[in-house]
Amino acid sequence: MSDNKNIVIDGISPTFNGAGSTPTNNATGIATANDIVVDFSENIKLGTAGSITLYNITGNFSIETFNVATESDGATTTPTAGRIGVVNDKIYINPTADLTELNHYSVQVANTAVDDIAGNSFAGFTDETTFNFTTIANTPTITFVDINKTYGGVNFNLGALSLIHISEPTRLLSIS
Repeated sequence: MSDNKNIVIDGISPTFNGAGSTPTNNATGIATANDIVVDFSENIKLGTAGSITLYNITGNFSIETFNVATESDGATTTPTAGRIGVVNDKIYINPTADLTELNHYSVQVANTAVDDIAGNSFAGFTDETTFNFTTIANTPTITFVDINKTYGGVNFNLGALSLIHISEPTRLLSIS
């Protein structure tokens, strides 16, 4: 009796899946605080060298470069700020700081940064078009604070006066 065994050799490299990434490739209106997820065609692992770069196309400069050998939190979907994580077919990127509103960004992956589980290397992309997106303008929050207070049993009623707190620098056009 002989044992017949099929041996499968994986000789196919992983590919980028822009539709499965977050944000999707060419997306607009992306919140500035969102983490980024790069999706691949199969389960992957980080390479032993190489980097993943977050690039500001609008300003023509690199925002942050993640060294895959030293800046990974391992198997997690929620890496700490300035780190990356890998789970199955996705790389999770958490930039150190929020992105800037109304800017165009790209994610660039070096050809040595990602391998599939069998060791086939991802071809990489270092251009500004393969995986890009545009952030939205943040909407400021406005909080009205009542300044009618009682101190030591005395009520200080300041009538219609109120303080307004706006969450970010804003140009005031009019108050009515």
